[in-house]
Amino acid sequence: MSAARRVPLNPNPAVMGALAEEMDTDATTNGGSDVLRVTRRFAVKIEGSMNLIEQLGPMAASWAPAENTHAAMFGANVDSDLAAERTSVMNSITNAVIVKAEMLESKSTFPVGLGLSCNVIPGQEVTDFGERYLATVLPQSTQMSPQTLYEADPQAQSGISWRKSYPAYSKANLDTEGTMEVKNANYLFVSHAHPAIDVVRYNPEIFQGDVSESALIDGEWFKLTRETFDTACNLIQNEVLSKVHTADLSALQFQLHRFNSAAWTELKNEEFCYNHATPVQERPAHVAAMKDMPCSYHARIELTYELNRDS
Repeated sequence: MSAARRVPLNPNPAVMGALAEEMDTDATTNGGSDVLRVTRRFAVKIEGSMNLIEQLGPMAASWAPAENTHAAMFGANVDSDLAAERTSVMNSITNAVIVKAEMLESKSTFPVGLGLSCNVIPGQEVTDFGERYLATVLPQSTQMSPQTLYEADPQAQSGISWRKSYPAYSKANLDTEGTMEVKNANYLFVSHAHPAIDVVRYNPEIFQGDVSESALIDGEWFKLTRETFDTACNLIQNEVLSKVHTADLSALQFQLHRFNSAAWTELKNEEFCYNHATPVQERPAHVAAMKDMPCSYHARIELTYELNRDS
């Protein structure tokens, strides 16, 4: 990684402010050549009776792209020959940044209120139980007006700069990617391309010594103490990655949930299964029929995200 692509990190707020300006300028002058913004629409469909969903277990009532379709679905160029580009595309979509998620329209025939979650998009709707969902779904409801489910700060450019400088690193792999552990030792070997190396180099007031003066082992590795590496990674997590929401689109999944972790077959208020004129002896049959009734949830969701061009 060339020095021009390294991002100097410093916990000092004044330095971080100057860095943010540097990131903004760099993104503008690049003209978006390193980052591609992509918009895709998904037809999410979840079907089944409440009895069936309960029987299928915790992964039921979910929707995800079919196996081996992620590169074609999320890649920037849907018309290209993906056979030759599949590895590059998959690397890119595993470190995407979500810009915006919108629900264009939706319809539910389920007779109970539900929560819709997505494992790669932060939920911002909260229930009275403190549960956080991407959206809540009213019983037997239809939504025709677009609804914004999530939107990133449009002024934040740290995600663009981070992905250009360190495309292989994310919250999930920061302390494992580009490292070589040494058993029973208080040090480890860290790749010269790891962002922790730049943290050490650009924060001499925190870290003793200049890592650039250390010997580079096999043209690849610097030797760092475990304390130095952990401190550098914590600075990265707190000052940069906590402000950047990266997402692995290859793992995208939407799922419906009963509120408060209730069982799908738990109907606390059974009056919607019958009316008050229904004889008491007939009411259990109505409740059983409701649990076996085929239900469906359909939603058109638009997702805008950014990918590295060269990942």
